[in-house]
Amino acid sequence: MFATALALVTFVAAPVPKGAETDRAAALQGEWKVTGLVRNGTVERLDPDAPEFVTFAGDTVRVRTRALHETGTFTVSARNDAARIDITRYNEDEAADGAVGVADDRIADARVASAPDYEGLYALDRDVLTIYLVKGQARPAAIPAADKAADGSVLLVLTREKKK
Repeated sequence: MFATALALVTFVAAPVPKGAETDRAAALQGEWKVTGLVRNGTVERLDPDAPEFVTFAGDTVRVRTRALHETGTFTVSARNDAARIDITRYNEDEAADGAVGVADDRIADARVASAPDYEGLYALDRDVLTIYLVKGQARPAAIPAADKAADGSVLLVLTREKKK
């Protein structure tokens, strides 16, 4: 059903109100459940018994899935009314080797990296966040339908987790 819904809709990044980037980042803060995932143009099947999450806290983004635990930094901005997002990542599993300060060093390295690992666009509609990221390609002009997602891309549909 997810593939059908994504295939029927092509998102155009919604205009972002003028204001500080901190306001844009603040709108993304919190925990989000992955409800749709397209990687390299292929719709990924999500296991309802093993939910996957993306968390934004400050300028840090953390991805937790069955096979992947990654953390990095993110920035958001607007240019030509497109909501842009860039993510620079490091692998927590590589950083977690037991040495004191290694993870902190990796975070510091990610924060001073000259270029992001992924560039993309996002659209926020209340409690649904759609993110389209590409690696090693020009930033997309719009968020495509699932069947139009490019090789080397990730299309995420996230639903904000309600505070309990």
